[in-house]
Amino acid sequence: MTQHSQKIAATIDQKKLDRLAEVAVKVGLRLEPGQDLFLTAPVVALPLVRLIAKHAYAAGAGLITPILADEEVTLGAAAEAARKRPRHQSRRPESERYGCDPAAPHGGHLA
Repeated sequence: MTQHSQKIAATIDQKKLDRLAEVAVKVGLRLEPGQDLFLTAPVVALPLVRLIAKHAYAAGAGLITPILADEEVTLGAAAEAARKRPRHQSRRPESERYGCDPAAPHGGHLA
């Protein structure tokens, strides 16, 4: 969790967060008894995820599966992918790029 995320989490009124979770389950999800719940959220939203789970179980939910994403891991993966990617990668076949068919005898020049 970043310092910014920690500051935001520390300033949230817990009663309002609980009410938000309750409304999310009762109004937003309209969860039916026995219905499973699959949710995704950033790690910084973990307090809200826990409250949603509490209210969902109280409403009779079946299995609740939270998937949490860490922004630092996500940004690190994106940075690594950008570092590994060639600066320019043509999507055209080699024969169009070079005007020849490399599988043909003597280079099979097309033009």
